[in-house]
Amino acid sequence: HFYAIIRKLRLSDSNPSIMEGFSLERKPKISMLVVICFLFCTVLVHAQTPFEKYFPGFGKSVSVQPIPSGGYIGAVNFYFGGKFWLFRMNEQGDTLWTKTFQSGGDVIDRWAIRVAVASDGGFFILCGNSLLAYSCQFNSVMKTDAQGDSIWSVIISSTELWSGAGFEDLIATPVDGGCVAVGHGSAGGDPRLLKISSAGAISWETVIEAFIY
Repeated sequence: HFYAIIRKLRLSDSNPSIMEGFSLERKPKISMLVVICFLFCTVLVHAQTPFEKYFPGFGKSVSVQPIPSGGYIGAVNFYFGGKFWLFRMNEQGDTLWTKTFQSGGDVIDRWAIRVAVASDGGFFILCGNSLLAYSCQFNSVMKTDAQGDSIWSVIISSTELWSGAGFEDLIATPVDGGCVAVGHGSAGGDPRLLKISSAGAISWETVIEAFIY
């Protein structure tokens, strides 16, 4: 006969350093026990299995975000070429698709800073851009659909990033389908918030003044 022993341990009420336990012996059908254990272990291992993703020849992974429907969205920058890679992974870390976004025209370099998941299933990408003709850098926000195809792009800062100004973070706003870019006006300057609508229009911008007492 096969026995299943269920044992539970708890701290003693009188002395927390003493562990007390009890056991209960039963005689369930072995087939049912095996099925229950197999299903439990399968779910547990599947839920806790980690993975490691390696992209040879690329720069650092600047942003990876979980997707509510499952899986992940992320971006990596190329070391050279003025472009970055947007990629979608499932929960096991398998790549589902990739999209390459490259600089062009007056923009000689483009890199991803942050990725955010939009409420419609698409994605927002906060980008940095470099203009050779004017020797300056600026921020832009790009919106893609759920497959990573570009829908619109808007410039949100013409301030030279080398001066320490610019945007470093991007937060999606599910209520209206837009996003908020977070940054500062200059190195060590006051924080800036800039709201972008779901259609790519700048709704408002505000500076949060920091007081030193």
